Amino acid sequence: MKPDFTNAYNGRGNAYVRNGDFDNAIGDYTKAIQLDPDSFNAYNGRGNAYAKKSDFDNAISNFTKAIELRHGNSYAYNERANAYAKKGDFDNAIADWTKLIGFKPDNLYAYRRRARIYIQKSDFDNAISDFTKVIEHKPDEIDAYRRRARIYIQKSDFDNAISDFTKVIEHEPDNFHAYNERANAYAKKGDFDNAISDFTKVIEHKPDRMSLYSKRAKIYTRKGDFDNAIADFTKVIEHKPDAVYVYYDRGKVYAKKGDLDKAITDYNTVIQHKPNRANVYNRRAMIYTAKGEFDKAITDYNTVIQRKSKYAYVYYNRGIAWLHLQEWEKARVDLTTEKDRGVVNIIDEFRKTFGSVEDFEQKHGVKLPEDIAAMLTSPQA
Repeated sequence: MKPDFTNAYNGRGNAYVRNGDFDNAIGDYTKAIQLDPDSFNAYNGRGNAYAKKSDFDNAISNFTKAIELRHGNSYAYNERANAYAKKGDFDNAIADWTKLIGFKPDNLYAYRRRARIYIQKSDFDNAISDFTKVIEHKPDEIDAYRRRARIYIQKSDFDNAISDFTKVIEHEPDNFHAYNERANAYAKKGDFDNAISDFTKVIEHKPDRMSLYSKRAKIYTRKGDFDNAIADFTKVIEHKPDAVYVYYDRGKVYAKKGDLDKAITDYNTVIQHKPNRANVYNRRAMIYTAKGEFDKAITDYNTVIQRKSKYAYVYYNRGIAWLHLQEWEKARVDLTTEKDRGVVNIIDEFRKTFGSVEDFEQKHGVKLPEDIAAMLTSPQA
């Protein structure tokens, strides 16, 4: 190789890059620059080699020099934008891709890349605008619909998200990821029937994907279809008997359905495997309270307080259990603690559950101490 042949050094540098030998590539590009300081190709190559080494500052410096030498150097703008993006300098990355779009308004790659950076900046409107531009130029680019749909989800624009996922499904009827994502969008919109329909479609294709049964079960729960929810959670448990969180979810559905003993059984299973889960003790305590088993409820509330003393409602709930047992001083302490914490409006909660102090007293055949009755009564009453 001729020692003063710039193109030869550039060519060998390119070969080194292809082979992953970035240090020798940088050496050859540097030699080319020494021979020809105006070789924008050498700066492009060296910038690329630095970028491959994740040395983004030197990559940016070289691409900037290449741009100075040739202002319409699209490659350098694009690679500098990528380097800025990887460095986390999103504004400069956007500026470079915007420059590229100015050179060539139908540069769809630049729109795609800029859109993704807008997403990282949570600039969803501009991201949507860029993906829309891609779709206008290339209406069959399904990935653009998919990505735009996900942004619409971020904006809680579920109708447009559903429309885009539907477009994906029209082009790719076996794209069960799209059905899954559209189901999630329907669920967030509150369209439970269509959400269930989409999850069912995916389950038909992937009957062993237990997470899908769990998702559908949660939609059934929100719809108030407790039997189907329980059936789906049970399906998961049959395949994954160690899926403790599913017992917890099924227990909540049993409680909503009023099947309190089965709810307790499921919570017991969770506690056996996860004895430190305060929320499970709390839910089991609420079930014991509903069954009138106040001593067991208090034992569970004690455990909740030991593990998570700031748990909302726990002092109020234990205080109510003490009321049922006519342990007035203990009830007084718990209700006062909850009132002083300011997390729960104990008057509102008591009224929602029992109506009034008089209603509570009449139903349970007790007479509350005057100070406790006052604590649970609105001043306007």
